[in-house]
Amino acid sequence: MTGQHPQQTATRLKHAADGHRQGVYSQGQGAKLQNRPANPMQPAMTDLHFRALPPLLKPLANKFYRAHRSPMRASQADQLWVAQQGEIVAALCLRPVASGQWLTSLLVAPARRRQGLARQLIEQALDGCGEPVWLFCQPQLQGFYQRLGFADCSVLPAPLADRLARYRRSKSLLAMVREGGASPAKPQIRAPLGR
Repeated sequence: MTGQHPQQTATRLKHAADGHRQGVYSQGQGAKLQNRPANPMQPAMTDLHFRALPPLLKPLANKFYRAHRSPMRASQADQLWVAQQGEIVAALCLRPVASGQWLTSLLVAPARRRQGLARQLIEQALDGCGEPVWLFCQPQLQGFYQRLGFADCSVLPAPLADRLARYRRSKSLLAMVREGGASPAKPQIRAPLGR
């Protein structure tokens, strides 16, 4: 840390201590990525972290949702995933349902949209997920989710089918699923029927 401004050194030590207390860097809990500016003349932003939020810190995600005037909230059973850059800049919930997970409550801070955060957060949250993951989305987001390995879905677990029917009374939504282990890099291929 020689040659650094004392303020920078103090800030880095504080972030390192915060990360250690919260388990940010523990194996399998998330990824630390260096966020480099597109313009080399701009200073680099602080590190961007993706991680599963420990249950005791769930109120931070709900605070993030409220701060952005979103009606979304995490339930007790949800596994929360966040992208952090000093503060939470994106969040999503994985809620256990039937024999899989329901991806819900995906929100990226408005100032951070169109920077790939949603994609990166979903990839981190679903990395190694060996069970189906369902979601509901607006029709204009279908292509985005297809690039992440999701496909249109007509058969849903009963609790999700009931919920989708209620939601469709007031808005147009699609149901999509990503089969366990499927990802854009290794899509799940099914054998043709009848052979």
